[in-house]
Amino acid sequence: MKKLISLIASFVLLVLGILILYGVKWSYTEFGYFSFNQILFHIKTSIGGTSSTIISGFISRVIVPTSIISTVIFLIIFFNPFNIELKGKLNLKKEHSFFIYPFNKIKKYFLLITIVFFLGTLYYASNKLGFIEYIQDSLTKSDFIENNYVDPKTTTIVFPSKKKNLIYIYVESLETTYLSSALGGANNKNLMPKLVGLTSGEVNFSNSDLLGGAIDTTGTSWTIPGMVAETAGLPLKMNLEGDTYGSDGNFLNGAYALGDILNKEGYNQMIMMGSNATFAGRRYYFKQHGNYMIYDYYTAIQEEKIDRTYYEWWGFEDFKLYSYAKEKITELASLDAPFNFTMLTADMHFPSGYLSEDCSYSNQYDDNMSNVISCADDMLYEFINWIKNQEFYKNTTIVISGDHISMDSGFFMETEPSYVRTVYDLFINSSVKTSNTKNRTFSTIDMFPTTLASMGVIIDGNRLGLGTNLFSDEKTLFEKYGVEEVNSELSKKSDFYDNEIISN
Repeated sequence: MKKLISLIASFVLLVLGILILYGVKWSYTEFGYFSFNQILFHIKTSIGGTSSTIISGFISRVIVPTSIISTVIFLIIFFNPFNIELKGKLNLKKEHSFFIYPFNKIKKYFLLITIVFFLGTLYYASNKLGFIEYIQDSLTKSDFIENNYVDPKTTTIVFPSKKKNLIYIYVESLETTYLSSALGGANNKNLMPKLVGLTSGEVNFSNSDLLGGAIDTTGTSWTIPGMVAETAGLPLKMNLEGDTYGSDGNFLNGAYALGDILNKEGYNQMIMMGSNATFAGRRYYFKQHGNYMIYDYYTAIQEEKIDRTYYEWWGFEDFKLYSYAKEKITELASLDAPFNFTMLTADMHFPSGYLSEDCSYSNQYDDNMSNVISCADDMLYEFINWIKNQEFYKNTTIVISGDHISMDSGFFMETEPSYVRTVYDLFINSSVKTSNTKNRTFSTIDMFPTTLASMGVIIDGNRLGLGTNLFSDEKTLFEKYGVEEVNSELSKKSDFYDNEIISN
C-alpha cells in the first residue's frame, strides 16, 4: 500500500512540475509580462467565453507535451523494458549497473526526486509570475490611495444645460506603437493611417512631442481593469479574502463610476461587445455601475443576428459589432434622453489577432497581426465617419481608447526596449480644448474625469477617483509623484481600498 501511495504521489508531482514549467513558458510567450494580481482575478471570476484559440493553444503547447513527457519518464523509470536486456548483453556486475543504467537507483529515490523537482518549479514560477512580490506587497500597507482618492459621489459635478451624448470605443489593445516612428510610434510603417487622419483638429493626450498616450499602470493592464480605470479612476486590486468581483452586485461596491454619474443624470446607457459579457465580471460591473443595457454574444443570438451555433474568435467578430452598433446607436438617438453608448472590440486581441474574411488588408503585410491592425483601422475609420454623418453627432463626444497595451508579446520582439509603449487616446468633438496635450505623464485612470470634461462637464477640483482632468492645468498623480512611486504604492495593500472600495 505504501509503495502504491508513493507511486501515485511521485507521478502527480512529476506531472504538476512539468505542467508548471510548460505553463509558465506558454504564458510568457503568449501574454508577455503579467501580474499575479491578474492570475488571482481570473481564478476568482468567470472565464466562460474565453477565445477557443487561447484554449487550443494551452492544450497543444502545455497539456499535450506535459502528458507525453511525464508518461514517457514514468514508464522508463518504473517499467524499463531495456534493463534486463542490457544487463544480459553487457554482463554487468550489480555494483557497476548504477553507472551504466541508473534507473533502479532513481526508482528507489523517485518520490524524493519529484518532491525536489516540484518545489523547484514552484519557486521558479513564483518568481516568474510575481507571487513572491505580490505577497510582499500584500504585507506592506500604504495609505496612498486613501490620501489621494477624490470621491466622485461627494464632488460637485455640473453638467451643461444641454447634455452631450457619449460614444466610448474601447479598441482592444490599441497602442501608439503601431504608428510609425516619425509619428510617435515604434513601427517601420504606420499601420493605422486612418486613425492618424482622425486626429486632425481633435485632442490626443500624449507622453511625447508626437502622438502618444497613457502609460501602463499597476492594476490596469488587461481588459476589465482597463475599463474600470477609465470609468472609475481606480486600479483593479485583488485581496485573498472573499469572492470579490465574481457575482452580481459585488463589483467594487464603494466605487462611483462614470456610469453611475450618467445614470443619475438621466442617460440611457448601453455597452456592446462581441464576446460573453459575463467573462471576467464585465456584466456585473456595468450593471452595478450605471445599469447599462448589456449587448453581447448571447444577445446577438437572442435577436437572431447570428445562429446559436455560430462562434468566431471570442463570439462574433468586429465587422458585425460595428454593424450592430449602428443600429443600437440609432435607436438610442431617437429617444428623448441623452445616451452613453460604450463598445469593446476584440479583433486585435492576442494571440496574433483575428483577420476577418471581409478585410481588404488580408495580404498587405507578411504577418497576421499587422494585417489585423490595418483592418481594425479601416473599420474604426468607417464607423467614425458614419457617426459624423448622423444628425446626433453635433451634440456627441466620441472617445477612442485602448483598453490596455497589447499582450501579444511576439509582435513587439523588435521594438526598442527604451520605447515606452502607451495606450492610445483620442477625443473627437470635445466641448473643451487645451494646449497642454504634449509631454504629459498620465495613465488610463485619468480618462475618467477627462471624459466628463470633454462632454462639457465642470468638475470641482478637476479630479475624480485617482484621476485628473487632462484638459485642466492640474497635475496628474504621476506628474506629481513620479511613475515609479505611484506604481509602487498602488501595488501595496490598501485598507481603504479593501474596506471602502471593494467591500463597502
